[in-house]
Amino acid sequence: MASKHLDQINLQQTSSHSYSASSHEDWCVGPVLLGSTVATVLHIASLAHLNGTLAEYKQPDVHTLHVEFLRPSMQLDFEIKVTDLKVGTGVCFIQLDLSQDREEKAIALCTSTNFDVSLGPSAETGWVLHPPVGPVPDMKKIDAQLPEENWVSGRIFGEILPLTRRMFYLYPRKLHPDIGLIDFWMSFNGDERFLSATLPLAVDLVPSPTDTILGTGGEFDGRSNIHKSIEWAKQNPGVPLGLENTLEGLFKKSHLETTLCMNLEFKERLPKDGLRWVLLRTRTKMLQNGRLDLDVTICNEDLRPLCFARQVMLSHDVVRRFRVKSTVPNL
Repeated sequence: MASKHLDQINLQQTSSHSYSASSHEDWCVGPVLLGSTVATVLHIASLAHLNGTLAEYKQPDVHTLHVEFLRPSMQLDFEIKVTDLKVGTGVCFIQLDLSQDREEKAIALCTSTNFDVSLGPSAETGWVLHPPVGPVPDMKKIDAQLPEENWVSGRIFGEILPLTRRMFYLYPRKLHPDIGLIDFWMSFNGDERFLSATLPLAVDLVPSPTDTILGTGGEFDGRSNIHKSIEWAKQNPGVPLGLENTLEGLFKKSHLETTLCMNLEFKERLPKDGLRWVLLRTRTKMLQNGRLDLDVTICNEDLRPLCFARQVMLSHDVVRRFRVKSTVPNL
């Protein structure tokens, strides 16, 4: 299955333990790259290493990926150095050091597995999303631009993160009362699919938790935008609302998040042809003195979990977030 994002990354192996990759303007929030696009580069490099240099161990899948973001990444080429910390038939541990222009930007730790191989027992635990998510949308109605009973559709167009112009969203007609929780479905607008390699990309394609919790009502307030989509759908049933954002609006924001670290746990390998739709539940438990968490659960259309992600963030003053010294933004 073709992937525009994989083409943009253009990962190349330069030695047994080093790789190069490209970045793209589509991934930019202002002058810096979105954190999950950097995590996706590291994830793809991990998969390449497990299926190449470490192929003899027959562990082709990433089980966990932990990323520490040392400095914001820019629209520059990446160099990735891999260190084999421990290799074996049960699990491999590798470290990835990502740099741009000879400056280290992120460090990642990866553990491997083979989702085709059983390592022990299985049992149902009764886990479900709580509070419950709304009924699974009738995707045939969505495709035909007919009104769906529980979900409304939307698109995002604008200058911030051009990647989102390729995405299609479904928002619930009824929001949860918990202001830190949002559910939505997401797909690519076209033939592109979510692949195992690119699934981490979805983790940051979410509304601003700070704007949403504070209820700013601006371009990046998720609950406000969902309310706009609901009102639009009353007059334009089945037609997606096109929401816009601008660089001017970005710099008018009072705060913007910086990801300190990201933990990803993958639960299974996606089908070879990928998935058209994924459900995302985002939840922030606490925003206190500019420090916040963001949990993202990604599920398939059967509501089976594909990935559990957790981020620790800082919510910065926007001017500080994009302050530049010697062309390198500071946290």
